[in-house]
Amino acid sequence: MACTKPSKFVEYSYSSRAVGFLHYTTCAFSLARVTLPSPSFLRRPLRITLKAAWWAVMPWRIPARLRYLRTPEAARAIELDYSVAVPLGFPAASLPSGRLAAIVHLYYEELAGEFRAYLEEVPFALDVYVSTRDEQGKLAVEQALNGWRRGTVTVRVAPNRGRDIAPKLLTFRDVYSRYDYVLCIHGKQSRHSGALASWRHYLLETLCGSADIVRSVVTIFEQAPRVGLIAAQHFEPIRHWINWGNNFQRSNQLARRMGFELNQGAPLDFPSGSMFWARTASLKPLLDLNLPLDKFPREKGQTDGTPAHAIERLFFYACERAGYDWIKIARPELMPFTPSIVALNNPAELAAFLKRHVFRLLDPGDVRPRTERIKLIEQASPELDEMVRHRFEK
Repeated sequence: MACTKPSKFVEYSYSSRAVGFLHYTTCAFSLARVTLPSPSFLRRPLRITLKAAWWAVMPWRIPARLRYLRTPEAARAIELDYSVAVPLGFPAASLPSGRLAAIVHLYYEELAGEFRAYLEEVPFALDVYVSTRDEQGKLAVEQALNGWRRGTVTVRVAPNRGRDIAPKLLTFRDVYSRYDYVLCIHGKQSRHSGALASWRHYLLETLCGSADIVRSVVTIFEQAPRVGLIAAQHFEPIRHWINWGNNFQRSNQLARRMGFELNQGAPLDFPSGSMFWARTASLKPLLDLNLPLDKFPREKGQTDGTPAHAIERLFFYACERAGYDWIKIARPELMPFTPSIVALNNPAELAAFLKRHVFRLLDPGDVRPRTERIKLIEQASPELDEMVRHRFEK
């Protein structure tokens, strides 16, 4: 068991020293269990005492833990959830055959400089479309992207409804037909959970953290015409939340409009965080819904059960409905607890991966949701913090 520092997001009136003491004591005890001889009759009482003390000083974690325990599993077994290691291990595309655009939603306009740094990693011509919440934000984004030389920049004001989903599908609905591939990203801030504070950076580093990663994504699209959507493998602290939550009924209503029915007993997967690369044709079923803005409620800090959450769970389904497959990519150095990340060293291995490991939600065969709960990861990989720190110290 790795002993890590207590979370820096503890902002409660309880003594942080007590939290730290219990954290390190628990870690030390766990290590002692497997390294030191001790009377077996003492281990269980001591473990129970330490756990009781831990929850006594950290009661704010109890609701999340209870939700975790009572929410039905919906994802496949983690060993069956394959992803492609990026960058690829063979020469990638030098130039794409189609046009690229980035669709970006920035409710927090102060993140525009950060997002420009990631967009600069795209080594191809790239038109940038940004939505933000008001005219002041629009001005800030335009200033941050001033001098963008790889394409055009368009900034639009979007009402504060539907998180990043409504701006993605409604505000820029007219844009997709002009491009072959799009990168959809947004200024995600998961302030309701300290464990998820690094989620945005994880997704950005995985999807567009280097020129080689972007070339790898384009190479997959170019060499595999059936691949319609490429998402990041699930951020490890969020993996146990890959379920329907309070969204199945609303998701199924939208699925019926797209011409298919959801099966709540079948495995679920989706691009958690709703950031991904897409072949624009794979998004057509969702875009053709032509949803009105008033279907999305005003933002009030909702964490589940909104149309945006329902649509997030439908991206892979829509991709399949459009006649395409979807895959996930991962950076192994950021995924210490995630198996089934496959390194590909030549185009033949890519073709073999797609033949063996593409999973279809609309035709899952005999695959069922996992029956055993996976390890609950409460912190991101330390390598992620180091990677981000290094990026913005340049």
